[in-house]
Amino acid sequence: MKGYYFVTDTKLSRAGNVSDVQNAVAAGVQVVQYRRKAASTAELFAEAVVLRKLCHRTLFLVNDRVDIALAVQADGVHLGISPIFTTQTKADAGRPAGIQLIRQIKRAVKIPLVAIGGINLANAPEVVQSGADGLCAISAVVSREDVRGEIEKFQRIFG
Repeated sequence: MKGYYFVTDTKLSRAGNVSDVQNAVAAGVQVVQYRRKAASTAELFAEAVVLRKLCHRTLFLVNDRVDIALAVQADGVHLGISPIFTTQTKADAGRPAGIQLIRQIKRAVKIPLVAIGGINLANAPEVVQSGADGLCAISAVVSREDVRGEIEKFQRIFG
């Protein structure tokens, strides 16, 4: 897994999760993570069903909710660790760990590592150079008018 890792954000999105995921898939992301904090279980399930169908060739993960992931036959569940940089997207994210965490993890394990938290186009190259196989920059993408175009900018960092 290399490249941009897409995470939905209902609060920041201009066009909504369905449109954002359509654009992410069209931009060639390998992973889509469905994250929606303020919704009922019924709302989460209904939207997850739609998004799962859009991701038929893309890994589809559900944030925190194992029940929803199982119900829609997602490819997995995301359970988070510390952010790399300070982030405004997730209030309970904890203290930033910095890029040294990426280096430490890459020395210890040989599985794909995806960095998240406060990443933008200015600091993304440093994140990749530190060893991240993928990265996620939620507010730097979903709050923009051209979601696909912003994802493609991040994808180019990976070459």
